[in-house]
Amino acid sequence: MVSLHTLRWTDLYSATGRNDWAPSSATVGPQSLREILDDEFPTRLTREQVLAYLKHCRTLVHASIQRETNRTLEGPSGFPWISGPRAEAHFYNLRHLAHHVGQLSALLRRVDEDRQILARLLL
Repeated sequence: MVSLHTLRWTDLYSATGRNDWAPSSATVGPQSLREILDDEFPTRLTREQVLAYLKHCRTLVHASIQRETNRTLEGPSGFPWISGPRAEAHFYNLRHLAHHVGQLSALLRRVDEDRQILARLLL
């Protein structure tokens, strides 16, 4: 769920603002802003669906960066919880991504340690 949560927020932050975000009919992404804000996950996704959504979010982020100008980056963030300029929204998204990458990394490390302990017990 951490990966899907992170992708959904990346999807949102790729828009120019909260009110400019719209669901994409091409992906399994959220169908409403409420789903993102409430962290609702109405259906369980397959690995392939999550990877397709990741690809879609990467496209959104690239497009978002490409359309920015000095003027838009200095303008309002577009998100009421980010009080700085639009440039800050990009940094906010990067910090959010880094936070969850850290969580996933710690989880994978624990799984690997558990696997190693189990392997030693079974030998």
